[in-house]
Amino acid sequence: MIKWNERYKLGIDIIDMQHKKLFDLAEEAEVILEQPDYIDKFDNIVSLLDELRDYIKYHFSQEEEILLKIGYKKFFAHKVEHTDFIESIYGLDLGDIDRNQNEHALTLLNTLMNWLIEHVLVQDKEWSTVYHDFYKVSE
Repeated sequence: MIKWNERYKLGIDIIDMQHKKLFDLAEEAEVILEQPDYIDKFDNIVSLLDELRDYIKYHFSQEEEILLKIGYKKFFAHKVEHTDFIESIYGLDLGDIDRNQNEHALTLLNTLMNWLIEHVLVQDKEWSTVYHDFYKVSE
């Protein structure tokens, strides 16, 4: 399991705290996976999924406000990535989750971790440079 560490920091406190929260949610998915197979995990998975859905919408809206403020030229492409991720999380079928709890907990964990690693280390690092340049110039 990949845990939050300094390499994921963008140097933007509010966003770094939100990214850390997303890593914490991924850890919760891992904890659910580690529960014995005979335990019904559905309620825990759905609770985590609900929290994740709410949090990513909140986080993306915060991030997009910043991108607009700094005039990030790739704003719309970035927003599309956010929208696609939201749709993938909202597209998870609760019936399928109930029938294949471990499989879906693992899918949720992998989806979230792949997103965090790719999105934070590549796309978000790119716009964070623009952010820092913007605030350096406007000081």
